[in-house]
Amino acid sequence: MKIQKGKVRKRIGHGFGSAVSISAVGLLLVLFLPWMVYQQGAGAAWIAIGAFGGVLLVWQLLSYRLMRFALQQEGTVTLPGFFSRRYREKNPVVRVIFALILAFTLLLFAVAVLRGTGSIAGAVFGIRREITEAVLLVISVLLLLFTKRGALRPADRWIAILTMASLVAIIFSVLRFLGGEGVLKNIFHSWASGSVSVYVDVEYLSGEQIGVTDHISMLTYGLLIAGSPLVLQRLQQGENGKTVHTSRRWAILFSLISLFLAVFAGGMFRGALYPAKIETPEEFFGQIAHEVTTSGFVFYSACIMFLVTAGLVFFDLIYSSIVQAVQILQDDLFGVFRKMIRGRRKKKEKDVVQKDHSREYISLITGMILGAGILYAEDDIYRILLEVLIIVACGLFPVTLLSLYSGRMNLTGTVIGFFGGAAAAVFWELIPLFTLKGEMVPLRDFAGFHGTLPCMALGLLIAWIAAILSRKPDEEIVKDYEAVKYRYVTDDDPVLPSR
Repeated sequence: MKIQKGKVRKRIGHGFGSAVSISAVGLLLVLFLPWMVYQQGAGAAWIAIGAFGGVLLVWQLLSYRLMRFALQQEGTVTLPGFFSRRYREKNPVVRVIFALILAFTLLLFAVAVLRGTGSIAGAVFGIRREITEAVLLVISVLLLLFTKRGALRPADRWIAILTMASLVAIIFSVLRFLGGEGVLKNIFHSWASGSVSVYVDVEYLSGEQIGVTDHISMLTYGLLIAGSPLVLQRLQQGENGKTVHTSRRWAILFSLISLFLAVFAGGMFRGALYPAKIETPEEFFGQIAHEVTTSGFVFYSACIMFLVTAGLVFFDLIYSSIVQAVQILQDDLFGVFRKMIRGRRKKKEKDVVQKDHSREYISLITGMILGAGILYAEDDIYRILLEVLIIVACGLFPVTLLSLYSGRMNLTGTVIGFFGGAAAAVFWELIPLFTLKGEMVPLRDFAGFHGTLPCMALGLLIAWIAAILSRKPDEEIVKDYEAVKYRYVTDDDPVLPSR
């Protein structure tokens, strides 16, 4: 299949590995992991282990082939477009369905991060949450309107480096502020009863020790990275095998070091903030800001650096999720409907002009949707987001993996596998069918852990069985698969264009 290089020009390779890394572990690094370790102790490190496992799955199994298929399929940079063109879908029904689901997930993610950023800004700086949300939203939409989609991509690598530097600075400053002996005394005092905190007045599992099922549940949080639409879609933006090869090494190294530093920083916070009783992430960041006013210059500088880094990572995630949602809306919804209206007649010059302006309209519409979402978002939006991410990941990862590694896979298997894995996650996480202590609870509470791993495995099995029992893919589809199924890492790749 001949590659149309003109379509490839909208792909942006600057900071490719860093961009995916920040998308994958950004929130874990600057908020979730330090907070969880501070609150629950060393057991929360299982989240970091799961996250690193998800990063390895993404880069080792999916990155090369997603990039190769994207280049083969006329520079496709969206997941709905990948599935549709991978199986040469004649009527873009599946493409539209996937576009609606994934665009909704990305917009929900943006709303949740915006809400969290506003809450943290209020706790730390005393700024009204609504003001922070509005400013970040306006800046994101303006960047989309007046710059290229990859406006922040060159800065991703620097944000990644700053993230690691801020975590190191926090660890160093706490050690200097309290001294090694003081930190160890506070940490071991709080961990005396195991992984459940003594000095944080928050019950975890009704005060019980963290068990095996809790370790599994924390591990599965990290594995969600492997099915994240934000991460998988970015993997299609590599320019050639060499780009992915270099980015893979950087991303894996960055994730390994930064996740370790985030866990270590959480332990340092336990020692530095003892005996503060902190119940929410907003109070956690607020306490850090309070400490800098009473501590030495080194601790003050490190905390400010940490907070600034957190703000940059949050904004990068907000902007990235909006960019990806706009890309899907423009290519897979607006573009498909436009083709349906025009038919298959040859494009006229005025049509091209209309296409150039479509992003502006979609950016404005997306901004309005996000604004409305923020206004009406409930306080438990983070729980809703987690459930949606689990459901989407349990359907998306299995069909993406099979689409990249099986020439027998077809569109029927992809659709049935996606909804099979997603339905299994809904059943596991939400539907109360089991009795526990006299109450009806979902399988998640009955088993004691989230179902990401088993539901992904079930989705994989369902997709494969559906593909085997349905019609074999056409010869052209098999040829497309054979052309890009191998992993090349040099510019001598016979399929990909020389860069």
